[in-house]
Amino acid sequence: AAMQGDHDHAAHAAPEVAALPLDLHATDADGDGYVYQCAGTPHLVADAPEALAGCDDPQRQAVGVAQAILTLEGYTNVPVDPARADRDGDGLVYQSPMHWSYIVDKDGQCAVCGMVLDEVTVEQARQNLRREGYRVAGDDR
Repeated sequence: AAMQGDHDHAAHAAPEVAALPLDLHATDADGDGYVYQCAGTPHLVADAPEALAGCDDPQRQAVGVAQAILTLEGYTNVPVDPARADRDGDGLVYQSPMHWSYIVDKDGQCAVCGMVLDEVTVEQARQNLRREGYRVAGDDR
């Protein structure tokens, strides 16, 4: 018998809308560097704990944006959709050479490791993700 409070994380299949990259910097609306992340379902992230609709895990805690990204990096069943990061629609994005799901639409540094982001096409970003073992949104339809 399952222990009380035990639940099957596999049953929480990530919906397509929760594809990475989540723009955690935009989620941090007040700009304090912290967001709230659902411990059991880490792709549920908000800037206030009461905004974590659908989080059935009481361990809602403020975490640094970089830590939230790192947690998502390890959550390999969340599909990554590089096209979501291409806000200006030019087909180019910037991807971390170490934290592959960190993809944004402007040059700069990875919020997790500080490495300079590589400019790549959306398709190159997809290929990098596949090579590194990530699920890419749309691949498993």
